Amino acid sequence: MTTLSAHAPAFLANANFYHRIAKSDVFVMHLGVQFEKGSFINRNRIQGVNGPVWLTVPVKLKGYVNGSISTMGVERAQPWKRKHRALIHSHYIKAPHFKENWPKIQGLYDALTGGTLVRILLRDYTFWMIELGMA
Repeated sequence: MTTLSAHAPAFLANANFYHRIAKSDVFVMHLGVQFEKGSFINRNRIQGVNGPVWLTVPVKLKGYVNGSISTMGVERAQPWKRKHRALIHSHYIKAPHFKENWPKIQGLYDALTGGTLVRILLRDYTFWMIELGMA
């Protein structure tokens, strides 16, 4: 019996996402989903000192025609990667194992390049799958 699972994309997907991939024989990422403002497709939360903090990849909504995230551009003018790094650093600097993992997180953000949201998401998934020994 073959186990097939599918998932809509999410930025900084949680552990359940990677668990589902690990338990599946075939995993399908549906990259043609419609962008939904306020969803987890381009944002996610981290635990901050005073509660959850949002990390958002800004997307170009102006002139967005077909609704699919596969063609949605990322707003390059906004310094979102610098903001994410600063938030992660300030909220996790005292966490166990931060010092040895911080260069990896910086490497992730260095790799999050490309003009579309899908490219950012695929690089995000690839990074974590390598870190988890899945790729």
